[in-house]
Amino acid sequence: MLFRSTWAALTRSKAQGTATEVEYADASGKGWLNRGAARYQILVPAQSVLFAFLIVLLTGSILVTERASGTLTRLRLSPLGPGGLVIGKFIPVLAVSLIQNTLLFIAGWAVFGMRFGPESWSAPARLAALAPLLGCVSVAAAGLAVLVAALARGEMQVALLGAVPALVGAVLGGCVLPRELFPESTRWLAYLTPHGWALNAYLELLDPDPTSIPNMGQVAASCWVLGFTGLASLAGAWLSLAREWRR
Repeated sequence: MLFRSTWAALTRSKAQGTATEVEYADASGKGWLNRGAARYQILVPAQSVLFAFLIVLLTGSILVTERASGTLTRLRLSPLGPGGLVIGKFIPVLAVSLIQNTLLFIAGWAVFGMRFGPESWSAPARLAALAPLLGCVSVAAAGLAVLVAALARGEMQVALLGAVPALVGAVLGGCVLPRELFPESTRWLAYLTPHGWALNAYLELLDPDPTSIPNMGQVAASCWVLGFTGLASLAGAWLSLAREWRR
C-alpha cells in the first residue's frame, strides 16, 4: 500500500511547546588577540593571585642569604630592632607586589579588553572598588612572605614553608582550575586559603556579565580577611625575630 504525504507533512516538526528567542552573546572576543573575550575576566585575576603569593620565594631567599652572610647578625647589633627589620622587609615586598598586580590588570585592560565592574559604573567608581582589593591582596602576600622569611633557616625551609603552601592554596583557591570543576562538597576548602578569598572578590568585580552588580559586602569581607592575614603574619614574623634577637 502506498501512502501519499505532502511536503509540509514530511518536514513538520514533532516538537511540542512554544519556541522562545535566545539572544546570542559573543564571548569569543574580537581581533587577533581575541580582545574582550570573557575568559580573560577569569584568567587574569587567577594568575594575578597565583603570582602574588609566590613572592614568598624571593623574600625568604633574601633573608636566608643575609643569615648565611652574617648581615643579619650585624643588624642585631644595630638599634633597628626586630620590629624595624620586619617593617623594612615588608614595605619593599609590598611595593613589588602592588606594582606586579597593577601591571597585570593594566595589561588585561589594554591588551585583552578586560572590564572592571558593570558597564553602568563610572570609571572612578570601578577604580575605587578595585584599588582596595589590590592593596589587601598585596598586604596578605607581603605579610606571609615576611613571616616565611623570619621562620626559614635555609632554602629547603623556604620551599616547604612558602612555595608548597602557596601552590596548594592556589589549587584549592581556584587559581589553577575553576572551582566549578571541584566537587561541591570540597569547594568550601577555598575559604581556608587567602587565594580563595582574593579570587572570590576579584570575580565579583570582574563578572563577564556586563549587567551584573557585584556583591560589595563579599568584596569587603574578602578585603578584611586578606588584611587580617597580612597583619597577623607580620605579628608572627616580629615574634619570631624577637626571640632570635634575644639569643
